[in-house]
Amino acid sequence: DVGSGHLIPWEAQSVNTCPENFLWEQDKTIILTVAPGLYDVSIGLFTRRCPSVQLQVNGEGVLTLTARSKRTAHSAGSITGHTLHDYIALPSRARVSLTYAGEPGAEGFLSLRKL
Repeated sequence: DVGSGHLIPWEAQSVNTCPENFLWEQDKTIILTVAPGLYDVSIGLFTRRCPSVQLQVNGEGVLTLTARSKRTAHSAGSITGHTLHDYIALPSRARVSLTYAGEPGAEGFLSLRKL
């Protein structure tokens, strides 16, 4: 659950198949990836209005999710997400973070997988 114009704090982790590579702390905004190399990254945000999300590596923006497709309102709320899927080459000890600009109360996910 994130507010507008902020780095997104990590609240929960569903799966971490390599805890020695993906280092994170609850309520912190950085995920440290120890090993350099290629990574598969997916980002998803669930919100009524079009959000803008930027993936940052070591404090610099590398990918931006700006929703372009129109979502139809549903009686159950925000049931469709705005998503981005790509691949990035990270340096050793990369600090990965997300910034968010959009309506308060959005929910989302980040999936990061070493290839």
